[in-house]
Amino acid sequence: MKYDIVHLNSFNPLDMQLIKYREKWYGSDDHSRWVFKNDNLYYKIWNETYVRKDGVKTGLDCGFYDETTVPSFVALIYNDDLCRGYVTKECEDYRNDTSSFMKVIMDKTKETEFFIYDVTGKHIMKFGDKFSLIDLEGICPLSEYEDISNNRFNASFSSKKYKEFVGELYKNK
Repeated sequence: MKYDIVHLNSFNPLDMQLIKYREKWYGSDDHSRWVFKNDNLYYKIWNETYVRKDGVKTGLDCGFYDETTVPSFVALIYNDDLCRGYVTKECEDYRNDTSSFMKVIMDKTKETEFFIYDVTGKHIMKFGDKFSLIDLEGICPLSEYEDISNNRFNASFSSKKYKEFVGELYKNK
């Protein structure tokens, strides 16, 4: 998937509308992040110490994130050599039937042997006539299934059905 790299110093979040933020630490683990909006773009930004700072890049590199799963994706945000966030185009809230898109997610999970643990209706949006994931940094290799399944690292599955699906893949690997 082709995407751009945006440098953190090329824009000022203070000139944007703050949409959502979470400033949270679990012990020494930084879980803080902010979402800003500018025109029709959303910028999700985190600290240098964010525990999942490499997740989106991992998802892109392994092929989980592509035009079928994140058609709204625009760019990664970097500061020096650290990923500090990402940019997506505006999507529409969609809380209706997303079962066809969950099939795409399950196929990607099988194909790449990576999974996203926080896939819920609120993280599946409409982008034109397609579905698009938002909240992208929570992606893990199948080898981390037990850790996420047991809520280690302050991360857990949002969907029981998807958790069971990933669990079967993990057991049969």
